[in-house]
Amino acid sequence: MENLRVHKNNYRGEAMKKLINILIISFYLQLNIFAQGWNAQLNPLPTTNDLNSVRFINETTGWAVGSLGTIIKTTNSGVNWTKQTSGTTYTLRSISFINQNIGWTAGEAGIILKTTDGGQHWINQSHVFEDYNSIYFIDQNIGWVVGYNGAIYATVDGGNVWTKQTSGTNNWLQSIQFIDQSTGWIAGWGGTILKTSNGGINWVEQESGTNTNLSSVYFVNESIGFIIGENATLIKTTDGGITWKNQSSGADLLVSIFFLDTNTGWILSPFGEILKTTNGGIDWIEYQTGGYYLNSIYFTDQNNGWIVGYNGSILKTTDGGLNWSIPLNEILSNLLDIFFIDKNTGWTVGVNGTILKTTNSGNNWIGQTSGVNTTLNSVYFIDQNTGWIGGSGTFLKTIDGGLNWIIQTDITNKSLISIYFINQDTGFVVGENGTILKTTDGGSTWINKSSGTTKDLRSIYFVDHESGWIAGAGSMFVPPSYIVYYKIILKTTDCGESWIKQVDEYSQPVYSIYFFDNNTGWALGLELLKTTNGGISWFELGDNINAHDIYFKDPNNGWIIVGGNGLDAERDILYTYDGGLNFVNQTDNFDNPLNCIFFIDQNTGWAAGDGGIILKTTNGGAFVEGEHNLPSDFALSQNYPNPFNPITKITYQIPQTSFVSLKIYDILGREVTTLINEEISAGSYEVEFDGNNLSSGIYFYKLQAGNYTSVKKMILMK
Repeated sequence: MENLRVHKNNYRGEAMKKLINILIISFYLQLNIFAQGWNAQLNPLPTTNDLNSVRFINETTGWAVGSLGTIIKTTNSGVNWTKQTSGTTYTLRSISFINQNIGWTAGEAGIILKTTDGGQHWINQSHVFEDYNSIYFIDQNIGWVVGYNGAIYATVDGGNVWTKQTSGTNNWLQSIQFIDQSTGWIAGWGGTILKTSNGGINWVEQESGTNTNLSSVYFVNESIGFIIGENATLIKTTDGGITWKNQSSGADLLVSIFFLDTNTGWILSPFGEILKTTNGGIDWIEYQTGGYYLNSIYFTDQNNGWIVGYNGSILKTTDGGLNWSIPLNEILSNLLDIFFIDKNTGWTVGVNGTILKTTNSGNNWIGQTSGVNTTLNSVYFIDQNTGWIGGSGTFLKTIDGGLNWIIQTDITNKSLISIYFINQDTGFVVGENGTILKTTDGGSTWINKSSGTTKDLRSIYFVDHESGWIAGAGSMFVPPSYIVYYKIILKTTDCGESWIKQVDEYSQPVYSIYFFDNNTGWALGLELLKTTNGGISWFELGDNINAHDIYFKDPNNGWIIVGGNGLDAERDILYTYDGGLNFVNQTDNFDNPLNCIFFIDQNTGWAAGDGGIILKTTNGGAFVEGEHNLPSDFALSQNYPNPFNPITKITYQIPQTSFVSLKIYDILGREVTTLINEEISAGSYEVEFDGNNLSSGIYFYKLQAGNYTSVKKMILMK
């Protein structure tokens, strides 16, 4: 971002100037947010963070863990999930419970957490700085954890003290399981299989017959076990691992396995495939889950099972895997607009015809039936009952608060992008190809108004009955290989009867417009513009920002949704206290891209975005005070987007100047490229990785900074 000043608690050294595709954000004033102002509401339930592991101790009670220290729990078979406080933002990769109260979870940066009260409290038992992939406890005292570089640690006192065991390998160890206090197996990269018969005092390598990376191991007794991995690897033993035989599953990549007995088991592919056997792996039946990206599977009996995966995906089956469903209250659709009629009642809309309504200020969101599966772009209500939704060739109306939505087919076949009502009678809708529709009878009839343009109109706002503005944007292809952007800003002073072009030029597009009064307004898109004379002239506050939505409570204090191109992989909420000259990032702690924002008063507002995320503030986003604020810990975040094609962003933070190495590896552990290899100053950073020249598949990125090492997985899908 060239001109827009964004304060994100970053320090950047001169060495960063050498890096290509790394976002540089100017540092002007560091801010310490001491009261979190934006909080995730109950949609989506329970999280939009990736979930990596799921375990149940009976048919009703289970836990799942994932990125950013996520721990969630259900006590009603997954109908509802509640978040638990882990006390860490490190990624958690594995979880193990021995009863309803006692359990452990482990993950990156050596994090090991223990609970003795079902997860109400988690105690940090970290002991060394390793990356862990799998943890397993056989009882309340004896357990093991395995991970990066052949690491194996064991405890005999419930995790208070961990003792390193000798693995004899430097390969990454991915999965561990014991059938009693003495006998256990480990599966890892490079075809590694280890077995112990004395609790890990000695680990003996078994011949797997493959050099592919192995991801999960499961034994049903001391003789019969299965191991899965990459390149369609599925091997079985019937003699405790002395010999392993290949089986055919039909899936290319396998990540999780679970067996109930010697005959019935399930295997999971990350690309939405579930395989089931009822004859010990001789035959496998494939089921599809509908495009979810999956990580872990667990069953409590022949019928009831759960799967967790990317973006908080939770699937449940009650018929042994024939059918899988998401909880009714778990909405993962991308939300594009949000509107509240008062502090309690609001709606949000998005892709695939999604409509959600709340009547308790967002504590709960209930889906409404739209009757369409198209993208819904804008929602507006004039009272508790009467409202409209505009979308891709779609115009919907309700007169009962959304219990029923009527498709108004006689209005237009154009895509409608923004709706605004001046009062209960007079309103407007704008959309593609210069569409402007006006009603003066509360929406019973709509009349086309001339815009004087065929450009797409994306946002409309009025400050009184007479004065309003419209912002438009788009692009056109100019041979042989150029894309030219345009923007248009229209103004009316006669309640929309006629519109005058204030801006009509080929330059950075604008997607949203907002006016505080007849003089002061902002337009934003790939740049942020401001006017103080009603739009006669506009001056630039920043460019290369890719902003999406805007709200100001007075000429100085306002918020914009920004990111996704040039600022951040995620879209953040930025707050300005000086009319747009400087901005403060208020939402660094949320991963999902945000698309829209709405305030009902100066303090109470909501924002919504991808993956069904909905945020709420009751204090204007946060109180802030000036204070230099460096990261307190090393951290490597999950890349975004993930899966990606072909570009993704990787963010990390270092609390002190360190020599930093960031490398990409393929599925076999071979180095693909080095993104960073130099000394970096303390701060938070973002790197762009382009996989255009790589084939689809799983890759790993590894950050080393001083004594800190962290490895994460990403999926390239072309």
